Amino acid sequence: MLINKGPIMSSEKMHEAEELLALKMPEMVFGTNAVELRNIDLNASLRFDALHALSCVAPEPWLQVAGADHWAGASACEVIKAGKVGSEPAPTYDWTYSSAFPGALRSAGHDWSNCPSIVAPSDSERCGCFPGSRSTNQSMNVALLQPRDDCPILFHDEVLLYQDELHDNGDSIFMVKIRCTPKYIYLLSRSYLRVDGVLFTSLENRVLIEFDVPHIFHSFTHKRDTFSSVLKRFGSEEVASESLRNIDLLTSQLPVQKVHNFLVQLPLR
Repeated sequence: MLINKGPIMSSEKMHEAEELLALKMPEMVFGTNAVELRNIDLNASLRFDALHALSCVAPEPWLQVAGADHWAGASACEVIKAGKVGSEPAPTYDWTYSSAFPGALRSAGHDWSNCPSIVAPSDSERCGCFPGSRSTNQSMNVALLQPRDDCPILFHDEVLLYQDELHDNGDSIFMVKIRCTPKYIYLLSRSYLRVDGVLFTSLENRVLIEFDVPHIFHSFTHKRDTFSSVLKRFGSEEVASESLRNIDLLTSQLPVQKVHNFLVQLPLR
């Protein structure tokens, strides 16, 4: 297992990444941050890093809000808040940086320094599932994840991969959380989006690796709600303002739009 945390990517590295991915980078990209699991016996390697996550950002905008009829020639900031004058051209990419990236699952011997593999994510990865996975009606073993004396948490951490404040009009954050116990490894990757006055979304991938079963369980969840509905749910503006800083609490309140569960057989072929 590898957990790496480092500084924000330098401007030079940002430029290289933009050329590599043909995408304007978010304000803060932690280029060396990574979570990686590798098992030789199961021929499996699972990795989360910023460039892989950003490679799954849509090549065109999916969200048009206030001022959308003036999209052409407008900046992302103008689209969020009509009437603001900007000099930037209209974004030709998903300026929310929403990514359904579930993690890059490869054979154990995969060379992660091979940059060409970054720029061509599979269609399944773009949609929030692993290549070779199969849909299942099974649900995640939630009981296993509950605190238990016979299964203590040996290690847990969270790693921020990238963040953008959308011209001070919201937040887009991609983060990975990991928990290790004697019986399983559990990962949650979340692409969280808040566009002030418009909406909240959360694209969540949960991966459960139980040490005594021959497969990986993967669940993709899409949550979404309007900004006004979320504020009403929390009651007062004061409570809402405090809650907006608690992403775990906030995303737990968002209505689920869809859930897809998958199994990945091990070892990988």
